[in-house]
Amino acid sequence: MSIVILGKNGQVGSALQHSFVSTDVVALDRSQFDITSKLAVQQLFTQYSPQIIINATAYTAVDKAENEIDLANLVNREGVAMLADACAANKVLLVHYSTDYVFDGEKEGFYSELDLVNPQSVYGSSKWLGEEAVRASGCDYLIFRTSWVYSLTGNNFPKAIMKKLLQGQELRVVDDQFGAPTSADLIAAVTFKCVQKLRDDINLCGLYNLTAKGVVSWFGFAQQMIQVLQAEGQAQDWMGLIEAVSSNDYKSIAVRPKNSCLSLSKIEQKFGLEMPLWQKDVEIFMKEFKEQRDAT
Repeated sequence: MSIVILGKNGQVGSALQHSFVSTDVVALDRSQFDITSKLAVQQLFTQYSPQIIINATAYTAVDKAENEIDLANLVNREGVAMLADACAANKVLLVHYSTDYVFDGEKEGFYSELDLVNPQSVYGSSKWLGEEAVRASGCDYLIFRTSWVYSLTGNNFPKAIMKKLLQGQELRVVDDQFGAPTSADLIAAVTFKCVQKLRDDINLCGLYNLTAKGVVSWFGFAQQMIQVLQAEGQAQDWMGLIEAVSSNDYKSIAVRPKNSCLSLSKIEQKFGLEMPLWQKDVEIFMKEFKEQRDAT
């Protein structure tokens, strides 16, 4: 099975390369493939003749997108549309990642794949338009909506928290936005399992929520990180350094959903999965973070 992974240096792209090691895989970074170039999209198919393309590229600068509307839409909508159309023409399966930001976050309870979208930010709108472009292309696809992604690669919430704690800085962390911290490793592992299942049943194509299981606030996420370290005798009294604040006190340019909780019923039932609790991967992350830091 010939697979091309796009965005290999990002959080999800890096993790995908570990999950798909046993298959015929080519991974490309931004310098090797420009999703906004029609010529690059055409050459992708002639050069690699893929059976599956996994698109882990995206414009993800949520706040900057409010002032870079054209660029966000160019990458997240127009580029995705060109890629999806080419996948349809070449009968190639497209795996694409979307976000909880397509919702306004006002719902009580978990969002299902059937809930109406209402993005409140440029980023969220551009990702929703990308989803629509994939569906409109007529290609076979898997769209995974995920949230609160983190890994040892790139910039993300737990790495930022640890950097400041190690410097002894006090932190103000939002406690009224809720979701499920989801590791890039989990996203990649589930992607691999779903792609394998599609070999036997192409009717499983469609839109799925993909996160870890459970609910926590950003403040609770930070607390859990500290608790993991304290349980292993590796942390100082860092709890006193973090202060819970409301999102109204923590000003940001783009609107964030207060509820990013996504229902996992569909992906678990269709693919026979049991998604792990978010705490499990946080423990693994903290161990790997410490090992990485000790090695430098």
